[in-house]
Amino acid sequence: MAHAIASSQQLGLPAVVESTTPARLERLVRQLLVCEADTDVRCASVASREPDPIRALAMRRAASHAERTLWALPIAVRDEALLREPSATESAWRSIREHFAGLLGVGHRYRRALPALDRGLVLMRQIAEIAVIEGRFDLWTYAARWLDERAPLVTDARAALETHTLVG
Repeated sequence: MAHAIASSQQLGLPAVVESTTPARLERLVRQLLVCEADTDVRCASVASREPDPIRALAMRRAASHAERTLWALPIAVRDEALLREPSATESAWRSIREHFAGLLGVGHRYRRALPALDRGLVLMRQIAEIAVIEGRFDLWTYAARWLDERAPLVTDARAALETHTLVG
């Protein structure tokens, strides 16, 4: 698990120490939930239109992991407020994203899915760092396990993109 929790500095990212308040953790968790909803939609869209079964599987696995995160993360954080139903605005934006995702070519959808996968890794690493600082070792354990599961999925998705002839 240790390899998955590289610090922001090791990754060349800005330090997370700006604020370790519960509000900062809540904001990161909410950002990750939005990112995972986006990842789920984008990866599922790619998988549904990908003719190659191996590449489609890589994207379905990433979508499935994102979907699991949407219900498991609020439980791991133990925050009832995060378990709320999406607002009408959030639901509308998701519907719009799903509609337009269906209009894009497979290559474009791959290019849009990978940044969402990468953003999830960055956010979860920041959550893990804050969890350690605040002594939330249950949350850190969840984050470490999540990163260990997600990192190979991102690698597989990236490999699928590299072997895909980008058309559309």
